[in-house]
Amino acid sequence: PNIPFDTFYSIDLTRMGEKLPEFFKYSLNSYRSLSEYAMKMGVVLSVLIGLTATKILTSKRIEFFREAESGYNLNAYFLAVNIMSTIEQGLQVVIAACVGLWLKNTTTSIENYLLNYLMLSWHCVSWALLLPLIIPRQNVVLVTGLFMSLFGLLFSGVLSPVEYEDLYASAETEIFSAFVSSPRFFIETMIVSEYRCLPAQSG
Repeated sequence: PNIPFDTFYSIDLTRMGEKLPEFFKYSLNSYRSLSEYAMKMGVVLSVLIGLTATKILTSKRIEFFREAESGYNLNAYFLAVNIMSTIEQGLQVVIAACVGLWLKNTTTSIENYLLNYLMLSWHCVSWALLLPLIIPRQNVVLVTGLFMSLFGLLFSGVLSPVEYEDLYASAETEIFSAFVSSPRFFIETMIVSEYRCLPAQSG
């Protein structure tokens, strides 16, 4: 900030109080840009990952009914689906994380950055494997996209009506948002980890 030198040794508290917020302006600006970037990446990725993962069960519905009618153990079928979808979506999200790293570099470690993306994909895949079992096949894409985007935006903690103060003020809202909002912890982890890498007393 452009602050005169005599402000630092002045005893005028009013003058100091006017200039003090300028010291932390860079931190506030970084919070806004970082929260916007994390929200965009989190919501877009959760919708794309969710829509991609729903095809795993919708495209293999005939095999599922065949396994069920044959008397085979359905737990083995779902275990195989979970393992394969985790590997497939994990590789896709690592590629997306590399693109995100190219768009906006991080001050944290690469391992922390990639792990945050992997946790987002695991949360999205878990919902994407549940929804095709309870939603009719012709509505799966619509419901999954609406579910991921709507709850991802409303309960992310970045936008009103539910911001971080509201999330942590109510235990019910906090638990509900943890279950239904896939990008919530992704956004929060990205903001907190980036802030931890800023210098001391950065706001």
